[in-house]
Amino acid sequence: MRELLLAAFLCAFTVSPLVIHAEEEEPIKTETPVVTKFVGERDARGTVHYQKHADADAGMAIPYRLHGSLPSNWDEFDNYYYSFDDILEDSLVLDPASVKVEQITSGGAVKKVLTEEAEITHEETGNSLHVTFPDLKQTIDADPTTDFIRVSYEASLHPERMTHGRADSNDNVVSLEYTVKGIQAASFHRKIQPATQTDTSVEDLVKVYTWKLRVQKEDMDTRKALQNVEFTLKDSEGQYVLSNGTRSDQEQAYKTSADGLLEFPGLDADVYYLEEKKAADGYQLLEKPVEIEIKSNLKEDYTLEDSVKLESVLDNEKEAKITLTDEQNGVLELSILNRKTQDPSRPSKVPTGLIQSGSMWLGLLLASGCGVWIVSRKRK
Repeated sequence: MRELLLAAFLCAFTVSPLVIHAEEEEPIKTETPVVTKFVGERDARGTVHYQKHADADAGMAIPYRLHGSLPSNWDEFDNYYYSFDDILEDSLVLDPASVKVEQITSGGAVKKVLTEEAEITHEETGNSLHVTFPDLKQTIDADPTTDFIRVSYEASLHPERMTHGRADSNDNVVSLEYTVKGIQAASFHRKIQPATQTDTSVEDLVKVYTWKLRVQKEDMDTRKALQNVEFTLKDSEGQYVLSNGTRSDQEQAYKTSADGLLEFPGLDADVYYLEEKKAADGYQLLEKPVEIEIKSNLKEDYTLEDSVKLESVLDNEKEAKITLTDEQNGVLELSILNRKTQDPSRPSKVPTGLIQSGSMWLGLLLASGCGVWIVSRKRK
């Protein structure tokens, strides 16, 4: 009896073994990699500067770069999952053939080309890119303090889906999935020990803007809208801008609507030449193209309130005027003014009073001339 009571007493005060459920525990994180995204902005010389936002024209190849760092405890892992997940808005289309993957140093020097060793997938629509290394440890020898993984590619603005202005930019976001060390559940047969899991980094975002030129054709005196006036628009490289914003070597003219309006979408910051090819009936043709420069003045940080300043420079302010500069909606409105032509078949109409006045002065001149002649005859 005493043995039974002792056994019951011991059972009542025996502590149950600690069991930790992995799904209920926050993983213990070590130093984590970071992904940073950049988009290329070309200057007047054609040099590409990688920053957080840029502007572009429709169909133009826009360069992007993704930089992924390595964890400081890189040497503690036997294997390491590493995957870029890049999502483009519908207005952007990826060029799969342009994708390049490299191991680089902090100074940008290429240590190893990894394009063939990475698993690269993308959607047929061109709106996503996934670059994955199931085990990056088996692919590279790296110094985690100085080495990065860089993904480069090009995308373009879709002519039918692109959006204009700062308020509706064409965005692109990336995140990085990577290996971390978590905790496995303990049991009667094993102790608590590290387990391999994955986590996802904070997303990074870049923006691309494009602009729209709206032409308003008007009578210079009455401001009446002029219909069926034909224009062409050329960029600084001599390419013609088409109605969807793409470029062509072939000249293409477009007519103003019944409201006298004509729009050219998908414009990069550049110098453009608007030429009137055919005037409205009874109106003079512009003697030379109107030169207009679109400036976006992008600042490095797109989160600043004044990060985009849409401006313009006009060379002909007699026949053209900037009537609207709307950077939020990406619209630059230009009013082109025309005068009516003089019909050569109709004689100039001279006021009656002017005719009578002219006749009177002519009569006086003739009379005075005759008087001078008579006096001179008498003196002889």
